[in-house]
Amino acid sequence: MTPEVCVVVPAYNEERHVEECIRSLLEVNYPKDKLRLIFVDDCSTDSTPEIIKEYARRHGHLSYLKTCGAGPSKARNLGTEVCDAEFVAFTDADCTVDREWIRELLKGFTSPEVAGVGGVQRAHREETEFGRCVQLFLELSGIVGEYTRNSKHPVEVEHNPSCCSMYRRRVLLEAGGFQEDLWPGEDVELDHRLRRSGYRLMHVPGAVVYHRRPQSWRAFARMMRSYGGVQAYLLRKYGFFRRMHYVPFATLAIAAAWLLASSAYPPLLLVPAGAAALLLALLLGRTGSLTRSLRVLALLATAVVFWNLGFFSRLLRREAVSYK
Repeated sequence: MTPEVCVVVPAYNEERHVEECIRSLLEVNYPKDKLRLIFVDDCSTDSTPEIIKEYARRHGHLSYLKTCGAGPSKARNLGTEVCDAEFVAFTDADCTVDREWIRELLKGFTSPEVAGVGGVQRAHREETEFGRCVQLFLELSGIVGEYTRNSKHPVEVEHNPSCCSMYRRRVLLEAGGFQEDLWPGEDVELDHRLRRSGYRLMHVPGAVVYHRRPQSWRAFARMMRSYGGVQAYLLRKYGFFRRMHYVPFATLAIAAAWLLASSAYPPLLLVPAGAAALLLALLLGRTGSLTRSLRVLALLATAVVFWNLGFFSRLLRREAVSYK
């Protein structure tokens, strides 16, 4: 029996990308009478609403909803509330999905204990060189951040990014949905609550979305700082529950030990240069391009600085990470 599926997409000022997202969802290999597409516009000031409404007029299973200043968590919750499907899937307005995306996600629901399933994020087909370097960095750092994965078989995971995920609607409603004053990290927080309640999460490699990445160093640094900040908030709220929560403290301890040892034995000051050379050699083996390898290495350095800056600055403050 083919289950009913609703796809919810939050959108804010995405006139450059939302049409491509819509078209990819309209082309998915899934029965139209079992599929509903809901785009939730967060009071965009560009032509995003008009683009969505035009497609909604032409396609009966596509709907336009509007909310103002509430953020992506509220948008996803609103879409979840108004649909009546058994499963609710999420992606972002700057993503496109593979034709088999929905069917592949559904394959992960192998038992009633599985509450959510996620898939793979790949670089957009028209991604810039900088964006492809960001994608490569995210893939290489996935063992710590769990933001991207390259597993070849379905595996149980602790978290699936919301841009490529599906949940049982009943479970989402019971859990209260996404925390509405939290962004980014609202998907991490939701998945942690679901797992604490006894549910399981799965990752399936066949479910693919193509995600656009930051296009400048400034945008990348801002993203890293916000990611670090939200992890500090989640650590304060729940305690240590992710591998990455230990990383900033380990980094601080290693840096302190290195500085202390270097004061007694100055040649140790060259250790970072040696580590950078080793990483560069490994990257060259992966990319085959010195320019790309140097850029990824620079992205790593940027991420370390700004992620930790966001983490420790937020850790010292008690207010929530709020979208508003």
